[in-house]
Amino acid sequence: MKDTDIGQKILQFLNLHQGVTFSSRVIFKELNLPRSKYRSMRIILKDLANKRMIEKVGKRTYRIKKPPHVTIGTIAMTKYGYGFVANHTDKREIFIPRGMTGTAIDGDTVKVEVYASRRGKSLEGEVVEVLERAKNKIIGTYMEAKSFKYVIPDDKKFTRDLYIIKGKNKGAKPGEKVIAEFVKWESEYMNPEGIVKEVLGDPFKHGLDMTLIERAFELPRDFPAKVKREIKSSDFSTPDSEFKNRIELRNKLIFTIDPEDAKDFDDAVSLEMLENGNFLLSVHIADVYYYVRENTAIDKEAFKRGTSVYFPDRCIPMLPKKLSEDVCSLKPKKDRLSFTVFMEINPNGEVVDYKLAETVIKSKFRLTYENAQKLIDGKEDSALGKTLWMMSDLAKLLKKNRIKNGSLDFDLPEVKFSFDPLGIIKEIKPKPRLDSHILVEEFMLMANKVVTQFIEKKANELRTKIPFIYRIHEKPEKKKVEEYANFLKIIGIKFSELNRPTPKSFQRILKKVKDRPEERLVGEVTLRTMMKAEYSPKNIGHFGLAFKKYTHFTSPIRRYPDLVVHRILKSCLKGEEKDTAVRMKIKLNDICRHSSNMEKRAEEAEREAIKIKQLEYMKDKVGDVFNGIISSVKPYGLFVEIEGILSEGLVHIRSMDDDYYHYNEEKISLNGQYSGKTHRLGGKVKVQVARVNLEEKQLDLMIVY
Repeated sequence: MKDTDIGQKILQFLNLHQGVTFSSRVIFKELNLPRSKYRSMRIILKDLANKRMIEKVGKRTYRIKKPPHVTIGTIAMTKYGYGFVANHTDKREIFIPRGMTGTAIDGDTVKVEVYASRRGKSLEGEVVEVLERAKNKIIGTYMEAKSFKYVIPDDKKFTRDLYIIKGKNKGAKPGEKVIAEFVKWESEYMNPEGIVKEVLGDPFKHGLDMTLIERAFELPRDFPAKVKREIKSSDFSTPDSEFKNRIELRNKLIFTIDPEDAKDFDDAVSLEMLENGNFLLSVHIADVYYYVRENTAIDKEAFKRGTSVYFPDRCIPMLPKKLSEDVCSLKPKKDRLSFTVFMEINPNGEVVDYKLAETVIKSKFRLTYENAQKLIDGKEDSALGKTLWMMSDLAKLLKKNRIKNGSLDFDLPEVKFSFDPLGIIKEIKPKPRLDSHILVEEFMLMANKVVTQFIEKKANELRTKIPFIYRIHEKPEKKKVEEYANFLKIIGIKFSELNRPTPKSFQRILKKVKDRPEERLVGEVTLRTMMKAEYSPKNIGHFGLAFKKYTHFTSPIRRYPDLVVHRILKSCLKGEEKDTAVRMKIKLNDICRHSSNMEKRAEEAEREAIKIKQLEYMKDKVGDVFNGIISSVKPYGLFVEIEGILSEGLVHIRSMDDDYYHYNEEKISLNGQYSGKTHRLGGKVKVQVARVNLEEKQLDLMIVY
């Protein structure tokens, strides 16, 4: 009898006895095989088990393999070789052990065979097929060995080197940064193969660090030829007839308040005191809608980009500069078309009436936050100074009301970079939190909120639903809340509202740590506990702001959803909401999903850019001593955030040579065995810069005793 026949007999027998386990001896006896075939049968059993056609249950016991449960999801890889798949159907997370990821790379859509966990995880599986590649290019360092050439990926989540096909290195030199493209990856047991598509050059060339981030996140730097042609051929002048059809506001005291380095001014403000004692707050937004019409090349590219991206030394705009920094921008002393929200607010800070209208304005001043703050502090007796005092007082009242209703205010510090004319970092310091910042934030929040009230009122009048883009924020997941409560317990704070937390639950915690050493840390952990805010055509409210309805309306130059919101609002003002409803209903889901994804991409790229620039600044600070705060404790050491610069580095446990330290998992601390010294979350330490590795994006620190 042939071995193949024995294999078939084994499968037939086990299939007849689904779920029953048999020893190899019982299988041999039931198959009635010649005694000389026992050894062969055992080898065949092992081979069938290795091929996953049957399951080996005990030392020498087997059963037929259950039909696998297969699901589809997106894989998130780690630098350690294992990954997690987010199930597209029910969003459950599936753990994929190292060696079971197949030829998948981070972000791929994969087919996963799910099976019972052996490691205590809820679900475990194996990638059996890559259905769709998230990307087919990588950025890395080109290298050469004796017999082959290869690229070491910058992204540590890609754990394989890419072998370069002979003659396809595009003249790259060892050590240079390149963009390489996959050609084939046939098996998990082999390395992928590809070609060099572009040579970026010396990794230490000035400016290349930001270019690498642009390429890694696939941020579109240049605008397509179609967009450039459309810009060149368009007449962006505004006819007098358009001015006449709008509310005339050019004689009003209207001004912008923006960062010092801002070039796109998409919002301006004005405030008047009415005879009845109420305020008339007007928020004027650049009328991008007038210049960027639906389905033009400019509009399609704006949708594709989703948002402007801001790096410490540059901006990647959503709209071409002709529009974002000139035609649409509310520049001082220039006639500009705007879309205005007029809000009548009583002395209690309540909106008692509002109106939306197309207007024409001429900004009188371009103020920076610092300029505006000086005028607020100086009590200057001028029309501008008096208006800013009133604005600041009103903003504080609006914020007080917002906080009273449960809105969260994280107030986490950010850093400001100063560059010399050559683009070298001169200084990094925390951005100050000024009353002028609060002023702009509160006025924009109120305008966005009022816009949703306008849409709801319009829908009620028409007795129909108007398709709209909401800015939504779900309540935090139960698991995250439990982890949050555990973290607070470690630092001596009780969180008692585990089952049904409200915004006020978290607000109470933030108030409790105000002006305490752990304030920053608790703020960051609270923020990480929250869900990510998104765009959606379905309103579920905004948990963090404690608003029942919210949208984004105030930044159409740099956010695509705001531009779409303008289009919907304009259709309502012109009585065209029914036509818009039919058109928008089909598109809004895609717009919201894509815009949310592009916002996430932009935020990740911006964080990476800040981290790289912080490391670049620290590279000549080796040996310098700084104050720091412990931001994380791990069994292998402490992560410390340097005060002022806000750069995070690792103090490895090996460098803590004043004692032998043990990790206390329950209290998340490192405890000295002999000294009794304890390093815990939020603790203050002095650290010395030991090493800065720009390639690995690592900052190594040592505690100064």
